[in-house]
Amino acid sequence: MSLKNVFQVLITPIDDKDEFEKLIDDMVDVGCLMLATMNPELQKQYEDMVAYEMIQNLKEIYERQARHER
Repeated sequence: MSLKNVFQVLITPIDDKDEFEKLIDDMVDVGCLMLATMNPELQKQYEDMVAYEMIQNLKEIYERQARHER
């Protein structure tokens, strides 16, 4: 499931329990994959966050860093 689809599902009411469970499983898979690609220091920092929170936090950090470098 693409990230765009995850966001769309998050804002759409879910009536089907199986669909909801699949969404949660997909979100966990994405979070695990993201953590697996990070160095150990970042893993500790992000281990208690879901994928969406990780993405938002990393985006904020690196946008700020890019602005500073410019």
